[in-house]
Amino acid sequence: MSKHIDVVMATDVIYKGSPYDKLAELLEALARQHDPEILIIIPKQRDCRDDFLRIMSGAFQWTVTELTGKDYQMKALASEKESDKYYPGLMKLNFDLYSFKLRP
Repeated sequence: MSKHIDVVMATDVIYKGSPYDKLAELLEALARQHDPEILIIIPKQRDCRDDFLRIMSGAFQWTVTELTGKDYQMKALASEKESDKYYPGLMKLNFDLYSFKLRP
């Protein structure tokens, strides 16, 4: 039985030390076989974002949508004090949504 993948969505997968080169390889293989819509949310403040995009540029082109509004600036936990303790600075992150497609 063959399955088709329509969408790949990921968040918090690009960070220092993550195997984003392997992620790029996997996404390219999936794109070549299934041509899904690939959506990845990456904080603008991630140092390694540019490294990931450089790797992706070999096979992909993309569009970027800045995610704004209170829905993207919520505390991680219901308790603001606990959230600040375990996730300091979370509300200061700015997020972008990348939509990737294979280069023609």
